[in-house]
Amino acid sequence: MPAAENDDPRIDVEQFVTAMQKPNFDAELFFPVDKSAWVGDRYKLNESARKTVVKNSGVRFQDTTSDDDSSRSRDQVQWDMSHVVASLIQLRGSAGMQNVIVSRDFVQSRDKNKVGRIKFGLVTSEKFADDNAAAKASHANFVKVIQKSGFKVEHPKEFDASTGMSGLLAWSKELSLKKKWRPPWWWLLIPLLLLLFWIRGCDSEEFIGIPVETKSLVIIIDQSSSMEPYMRQVRDEAKQLLSRWENTYTSHYINVIAYNDNATSALGDLKVVDQTTADELNNFLDTLQMTGGTELESGMKVAAQEIVRHDRPVTAIVLTDGEDSSIAGMLQQIQSVKDSFQGVDVTVKTCTPRLFNGGDPTPQTPAENGLKDFANQLGGSFGSEGGTP
Repeated sequence: MPAAENDDPRIDVEQFVTAMQKPNFDAELFFPVDKSAWVGDRYKLNESARKTVVKNSGVRFQDTTSDDDSSRSRDQVQWDMSHVVASLIQLRGSAGMQNVIVSRDFVQSRDKNKVGRIKFGLVTSEKFADDNAAAKASHANFVKVIQKSGFKVEHPKEFDASTGMSGLLAWSKELSLKKKWRPPWWWLLIPLLLLLFWIRGCDSEEFIGIPVETKSLVIIIDQSSSMEPYMRQVRDEAKQLLSRWENTYTSHYINVIAYNDNATSALGDLKVVDQTTADELNNFLDTLQMTGGTELESGMKVAAQEIVRHDRPVTAIVLTDGEDSSIAGMLQQIQSVKDSFQGVDVTVKTCTPRLFNGGDPTPQTPAENGLKDFANQLGGSFGSEGGTP
């Protein structure tokens, strides 16, 4: 069987494949190694395999409360989920795999009995070496996948992360799911144009886990040399976002501003996302030289000028990892910063690399405290959605 590939030294592929092939490891509940690869810190399924990989294997997600057969459905859900957790625990006990947990990436299909089947992806990070942190993040990701699959957790409602992975196993053995409510068929009689507008209005997006509630986005990125290790994920996430926005009915606008002691605008203004824009931004990020100091104020000044010209609601996401004396100065003159947007609706969100994959958004350093205060003053928040990976 061909082995999974890897372009990142954090995971040894041979060790990973060996761990996946151990007795009692339910490999069919995860992305298959012959159709997947470690991309950075994430174990991802090849896009070409998404429509065919599930078949009749994978975790069964089904309503355990709706009919006379609910007891059998509940037993199946609990059996499958407990085997996912038990396999994850076994994997983490294997050489080189102690930092691995399930990710929010999954593939879904239906088996011959029309029952939903799920296979999970994986993610690795040093912070997950802690058993409690791994359990907390895994639980959050399980719940997210359940929700995205059209279900909600009926029981247990709460999970105590201090019980660690063994507690997560106990949680899975009691798991009960309920199908989310869906509108009746006659709602389809609503005029198609109005329905499309309603659907587009409900759309939400994320960039590195940070919600983007507007159709316009400015990414303000620290290009100091200390950010170099994190640029691969920034580039990958940007390319994925651009690809999604290219294929929607709604016009989206974007730009990237890189800053150190000075600021450079990739496009010169927020521009509508199309193939040309995507190519320009991807080339800008691919060739961006990480050097110099860290002065967010320079990036904010350029962003404010472009946002005023754009004159539409904008989400601005600041990505930085360094100490930045200009933030304290801007906080002291925060009204001037607000006035620089000249009344345009702007939400500024800030994030450091330790939160790119989620995590506890409680500031850990004085620099992060400053970033949080800055975002809060401008209607935003610090860290990624929900504070968990």
